[in-house]
Amino acid sequence: MARIKRDAYEEAGNELWGAFLRGDDRGRAGARYRAAVARARALGFTYRSAADLVASETGDQIMARLDALSMSPPKSMDATALMGLEVRPRARFSEAFELYLALLSALSRRINNNNPFDNLILPRQDNFAATAVFRRMA
Repeated sequence: MARIKRDAYEEAGNELWGAFLRGDDRGRAGARYRAAVARARALGFTYRSAADLVASETGDQIMARLDALSMSPPKSMDATALMGLEVRPRARFSEAFELYLALLSALSRRINNNNPFDNLILPRQDNFAATAVFRRMA
């Protein structure tokens, strides 16, 4: 169960970053995406994009999703959530970098309270830029 939840949250995060990269209106897209993830969870399923559903779920699992939609209108929130039709919001490099710095700051404080994080920012920025540019964020 824990692995399923971990995979669901990882997928949700990946879809969010992918939509951020595509340039969608981040506020509305993020709200729609979070609502789709929550709706899928409320219906007892994990939110996955349509491509991931086809690639990773069995026919029985997909049929279970379709059966859950049998009483819902075709363009309902339930259909959007269960069939992975919500587009991921888009992220900017600067936002990803700010998140990266916040995580490093929290980790640095946990490891060594005497080591000020501000001295670590410049070398880490180069490392982040070097690795993030070549990674697909979705």
